[in-house]
Amino acid sequence: MMPIKATPPDVRVLNIGFEAGFGLAEKAVKKETIDSHIEEPRPAVVKSEVWKRGLIMLVFIFAFGVGQSILYLTTVAQFLWLLFAKEPNKLLVEFGKSLALWLAHTARFLCCATDEKPFPWTSWPAADRSSAQ
Repeated sequence: MMPIKATPPDVRVLNIGFEAGFGLAEKAVKKETIDSHIEEPRPAVVKSEVWKRGLIMLVFIFAFGVGQSILYLTTVAQFLWLLFAKEPNKLLVEFGKSLALWLAHTARFLCCATDEKPFPWTSWPAADRSSAQ
């Protein structure tokens, strides 16, 4: 067995090569630091801002759970409507679409994919009425 060669955590080794014909062309090895791949450094976040965001995130974790429960109730109501009326309720469809948009925006905020806070800090997301079925 060959011993495993450890690479320092701040250096990434990239093997750049290709096969030419039947022989294997010589591979070039290029070492780059991880820092050279950072496009634009993010500004330092003040510690109080992190705690403030953490508190808001806790509120949205609870609100996300409430939103899921509302989605479940909407789903059951839509199924019952569909069972008896044989067609979906258009108001429930629109509400379900807007609720799904809010849940998606909230999830993006909770994962720090966006800094924009969802409703109630912004307006309630409107479902596109032209695509209602």
